[in-house]
Amino acid sequence: ALPLRTSMLKCSVEGFSRNVKAMTARERDMLQLVSLKSRYPNEKIPRSRREYFQGSITHRRKFFNRHFDKSRFIKLITWNVASLRNICAKYHSQLAHLMKYEQPDVLCLQETKLSSSAGGDSIARFEGYDFFDAVSLEKRGYSGTRTYVRKQFCSSPIHTEGFSHEASQACKQGRVITTKIQCSQISPRSVHPTLRELFVVNTYVPTSGLDKETGTFPKLSSRLQWDHELRQHFRHIQSANGPIPLIWTGDFNVLFDLDHYWKDSYARMMQTPGFSFEERNSFRQTLDDSQLVDCFRHLYPQSAHSYSFWSNMEKGRLGNRGLRLDGFAISKTIAPRII
Repeated sequence: ALPLRTSMLKCSVEGFSRNVKAMTARERDMLQLVSLKSRYPNEKIPRSRREYFQGSITHRRKFFNRHFDKSRFIKLITWNVASLRNICAKYHSQLAHLMKYEQPDVLCLQETKLSSSAGGDSIARFEGYDFFDAVSLEKRGYSGTRTYVRKQFCSSPIHTEGFSHEASQACKQGRVITTKIQCSQISPRSVHPTLRELFVVNTYVPTSGLDKETGTFPKLSSRLQWDHELRQHFRHIQSANGPIPLIWTGDFNVLFDLDHYWKDSYARMMQTPGFSFEERNSFRQTLDDSQLVDCFRHLYPQSAHSYSFWSNMEKGRLGNRGLRLDGFAISKTIAPRII
């Protein structure tokens, strides 16, 4: 009986220690919550996961590929490929099938990690499409964006790399491609006049980084400066071209609404790059100043648990705990026309 009691006592002690650790974690989270509320009194900070998702629903997709009418609609797709060379090496047939099945008019890729000196312009060519690459000049095989445009949709798109107002770090890292599109006159489509000419800005927004020892974001200031330059870029486009619609797409690297609570507590979410108040407020400011609308929230205002990224380290796909980092933001004038 003695060994049995010893094992039972050992289990009881271990269970008690786990409870103590759990209580300590909850107390720490409460202290962080109080600290956050004192620092940001105007921010709505939920106390629990239930309060965080209060009033949200799981949406159902309203529009499928079988409903797509190529004679009347324009289709745009964005995708962070995390190395286009690896995608082509492992899933080239799937990529070709995607282009054949979806047939996008504009395809924007981020984090291509290509280099012009290594033959990057010969990778992932598709019949009927032209593309433009922006590669990193600071570090080989880093960052980078690519924009495809269907020839039947626009025979001569105008691509520019970087910001329009000044040379910046974004130009050196290949994070921005601005494409001016004019629908081809020989196209059989009956596109609405407001969409005959538009700008598509493909961006791979830099992250603020995370120092795990201190829990701070060492690149936050440079990230906010990048957002400021992006707003100036949008302002320059809109002032120089008048009422031409603007479509901003890519990897935004920001968690700006109520579908990103994927950790144990809100306080721990604050240790996720892109979730800081400064980054989220900067994103909202970009939308407000540029008169843009988040397309997903426009279609699904109360949706939750809808993501574009799942962390392998967090095993996010198992419990559908992800982040919506990618998307589209368009001019308010054409917002009623998105589907």
